Amino acid sequence: MKSSFSCLRSFIMLLAISLMLHALAPARAQNPSDGFDPNANSVVDAVAEQADGKLVVGGDFTQIAGQARARLSRHLADGSLDPDFASTVVDADIYAIALQADDRIVIGGNFSRSVPLISNSQGGSGKPS
Repeated sequence: MKSSFSCLRSFIMLLAISLMLHALAPARAQNPSDGFDPNANSVVDAVAEQADGKLVVGGDFTQIAGQARARLSRHLADGSLDPDFASTVVDADIYAIALQADDRIVIGGNFSRSVPLISNSQGGSGKPS
């Protein structure tokens, strides 16, 4: 009886130590060492992954992946720009990106004006996103 109590106590101690070590692990943000570098000419402040694996990127850049984009772009899973994504014109930084269940993209930032985004991702429907 003493032996099984000792084993149980050892197991609980090991589990508690493991959970404490896991809780102390640092949180990681997206960075170039993760294999994604959008090659922006300025700061990238927000990245959101859509259900299909595409990445929506926002920040203070005016060029990304070698092409002109006004602070918002979408990238395919391999990191290249999505040719079906019609970008919007935003006059200042994008700090946050949220994705809605219906695939619409919501952006937040320091801008005072933006031209509505039209995305052709839904089979060319051209519905506002």
